[in-house]
Amino acid sequence: MTGNIGILSKRSGISRDRLKCCVAPLCSAVILAGCSVLPAANGVAHAAAEPQYLAPSERAQLMYEVMIAELAGRRGYLDIATEGYNSASKRTSDPRIAERATKLSVYSRNWSQAAEAGERWSGLDPKNPEVHQLLTQVHLRQSDPESAAEQMQKLIEVSDDSAEMTLHGLYVSLAREPDAKTALSAMALLAQRFPKEAAAHLALSRLSLGSGEREDALLAVDKALALQPDDSEALLVRAQVLMSQGKGSEGLDELATAVEKNPDDVDLHLGYARLLVDAGRYDQAETELESIFSKAPDDAQAIFTIGLLGLESKRNVAASSYFNRLLELGEYESEAHYYLARIADSQQNYPDAIGHYESVVSGDSFIDAQVRAAELYGLTGEVEKGRELLAELASNHGDRDLMPRIIRAEARMLRQADRGGEALEVLAEGLVQFPDNGDLLYTRALIAENEGDSELFESDLRKLIKAEPDNAHALNALGYYFADNNKNLEEADEMLQKAIKLLPLDPAIQDSVGWVKYRLGENEEALIFLRKAYEQIQDAEIAAHLGEVLWVMGEQERAREIWDKALAASPDDAKLKSVVERFVQ
Repeated sequence: MTGNIGILSKRSGISRDRLKCCVAPLCSAVILAGCSVLPAANGVAHAAAEPQYLAPSERAQLMYEVMIAELAGRRGYLDIATEGYNSASKRTSDPRIAERATKLSVYSRNWSQAAEAGERWSGLDPKNPEVHQLLTQVHLRQSDPESAAEQMQKLIEVSDDSAEMTLHGLYVSLAREPDAKTALSAMALLAQRFPKEAAAHLALSRLSLGSGEREDALLAVDKALALQPDDSEALLVRAQVLMSQGKGSEGLDELATAVEKNPDDVDLHLGYARLLVDAGRYDQAETELESIFSKAPDDAQAIFTIGLLGLESKRNVAASSYFNRLLELGEYESEAHYYLARIADSQQNYPDAIGHYESVVSGDSFIDAQVRAAELYGLTGEVEKGRELLAELASNHGDRDLMPRIIRAEARMLRQADRGGEALEVLAEGLVQFPDNGDLLYTRALIAENEGDSELFESDLRKLIKAEPDNAHALNALGYYFADNNKNLEEADEMLQKAIKLLPLDPAIQDSVGWVKYRLGENEEALIFLRKAYEQIQDAEIAAHLGEVLWVMGEQERAREIWDKALAASPDDAKLKSVVERFVQ
């Protein structure tokens, strides 16, 4: 609405505050009447100021209809409000009424009505970008790419922004559309209407790539580069397209050449580093990150990006230096502290991690940081300090949805401190407040099993599975418990088969399926799943299971190799040691 206000006020010279009252959402009939003294702008007549079109009785009837529609909208009767405004918009030349009718129709997802009202609004206020934005969305939802392309063209023509900037904004919107096929078709038509706009072809290339149309993506990006050969974004997109076609070396080589030709183009260097990380070329990526840092030591945004890339490429030392530089610059401070905390956390340097987590004072990671800081206090023996931090977080942030997470964190902290009984009490109290919270049930089930309360473990998981039949983790936990205890094997197999369909690549579930198959005597099938799990994670428990199945199938040497490797990594794992002693000793 702000953009609309700015455009209208430029045309009419009306004060911004006065204009806001006239176009505010859910404006009442009284406000509309109060605005009736405003003169028409650029020949656009207002409903309350057009006696030449409406007789007094008709005008009174119109205002009555608008009032009823507005009251209906305020009370949640959107169908009545929408119908009322659409009816009123057909009988007046006031664009505000047509605007309200359009927006109500869009909100109600009545696309045909929204299209009709939007066309009315567009006819009354054709230079308003907002109407063309909304009509683009409406036509996309109607699977009408031709009409959507027409509205996008009008938006480009009336926008105060450059065509390039508007096209980029359209790409972002189209990339979010649920009907990707229609969005892609609309962009293709728009690119035909603007054949000399590189941004149009680039947007088409990106959407084509996102839809898996790699050849079309390459053709479109080559058109963009023909118009703007040194465009960084187009060069990066072309490399991405080539990588998607299995031509990663070719794409990266082309990009390396472009980087050499444009040594001061930080965005191009960042994009190249990003693709090197995606390709797993971490050594090259590190060299590129260092080059970027040397060229832009004071560019906070660039440094933040290379810090994230350093983390992703497992270069923690380099990443730490970049995030510390942000602290020196006084930029992205909460974000820098958060990632420095994560690095310290991964290295089990808990005091440093706590310090950085507690220095996160804003942003999307604030809650995560405070919860993790509390948990780390527990790990370092300061359980009560951790509980105090959680209590303070709950007190200062009165978000009810946050409370189950805080309760779970406190319970985990107590469990890690070997205070499982207290953890169960905390969870029991939490479930009184949030009786249907699946996360609390799942956490209590796991802690109950650890505390030897198999009855509570099973009842909580059965209750959770009944409420959430597609909860793969709950199905896996209960199915594995049955398999490991060699009971209810048919039910366990049924649960685990459902879990593996929900999360086919999860190594924990693969291990569970393999284990229940072994318990059922289906050793060949068990081996398939256990090998898949072990290929992903060389976990001690998975190694114990895989080794046992191999041993009973006559592959003792291979079993010994797997056990020896697992014991070297986890010499104190009780389950692994028990299995090895049972078969080897």
